[in-house]
Amino acid sequence: MTEATEPASPTDTRLRDLRPTDAPVQILGRVVTVERREYTNTADGRRRPFLSGLLSDGTATVRFTWWEPPAEGVDRGTVLRAVNAQVREFRGRPEVSFGYRTRVAPASE
Repeated sequence: MTEATEPASPTDTRLRDLRPTDAPVQILGRVVTVERREYTNTADGRRRPFLSGLLSDGTATVRFTWWEPPAEGVDRGTVLRAVNAQVREFRGRPEVSFGYRTRVAPASE
């Protein structure tokens, strides 16, 4: 995925084409960095895990946040397909957010 010029699927959006105003998107990207972190849920006060890192598809690298991640299996180099991901802006750059409506699964290139 280093010299990507076309999305892997006709429905995949290239990371370089992401815009914060986009409706939910489908993307394919390789995990460049990943860090497991925690936040405190304001509704119940419990600590919950989330993942934060960078995804790349050969056209761009973007930050991602995964709010309900699996316990394991997401490592550097893992290729992920996310369906129904939200695009937001952080410090002037697009980033993707995987929430409870997002389906994320390992994918082949």
